[in-house]
Amino acid sequence: LISASPDRTIRIWSTKTWSTIRILNTGKSATCSMALIDGKLITGSDDGCLKSWSVTGWSLLRTVTAHLHVVWALARYSSDVIISGSSDTTIKVWKVSRNDFALITTITVHKDEVQALTVDQKNHWLIAGSDDGRISIHDCKTWTCIRTLGWESRAVLSLINYGSKIIAGLGNGVVSIWDKSTILTSDECLNLEEHKNCVMALAVVDSKLVTAGYDRSIKVWGP
Repeated sequence: LISASPDRTIRIWSTKTWSTIRILNTGKSATCSMALIDGKLITGSDDGCLKSWSVTGWSLLRTVTAHLHVVWALARYSSDVIISGSSDTTIKVWKVSRNDFALITTITVHKDEVQALTVDQKNHWLIAGSDDGRISIHDCKTWTCIRTLGWESRAVLSLINYGSKIIAGLGNGVVSIWDKSTILTSDECLNLEEHKNCVMALAVVDSKLVTAGYDRSIKVWGP
C-alpha cells in the first residue's frame, strides 16, 4: 500500500502487518496524485512537477516540471505512457522511460481545473473530468476529443471506468453513471443522489460501487 500526505511524505506500508516499511521525502512539495507504471511509481505534486521513483529501491529517478500548478490526476494508458491533469486546466500525455519524461501532446479542451482522469483500455478512451462541469472523452490513438458532456455548476471531481460503465462523482453530491455503448451519442445517465456534498472518491469492491463525500459519509451501492 502506498499513501501520500500534505506532510510532504510518501509512505510504503506492509499489507500483512500494516506497518510503515519506507518513507519517501518529497522535498518542498506535497504529492497530490500517484500511479504505477512499469516498475515505477509516478507522482504528481502541488508545484506542478512529476516525479518517477523506482519501486525496487524507492530511489528518485527523475523530476520534471510538467504543469504550471497542481497535478491533481494521473492515469496509466500503457506500460510507457502516462497522462496528467492539472489545475492549470491542461491534460498532458507523457512517454516515460527510466530517466526521462517526454511530452507527447497537450490537451486543452477544459476551461477550469482538471480533477480526474481514467482510461478505458478496451475502447482506447481517455476520460477527463474538470471543475468546468464537463467530462471529455478522447481517442487515445490520436488524442483528439470525441465527446464532451456537461452541466452547469457541477464540477466533476472523481471518475472511474468499470465494466460497461463510466462513473463520475460531482460537486453537488450526485454520482452519475453512463453506459459506454451510448455515451458517445446520448446524454442519458443514471443519477444517484444520496450525498449532501462533493463526491471526492469512487471505487468498486466486490462488484459494489463505493462512494465517499465531503459530507463525511461513505456509501456502498449494488445488488
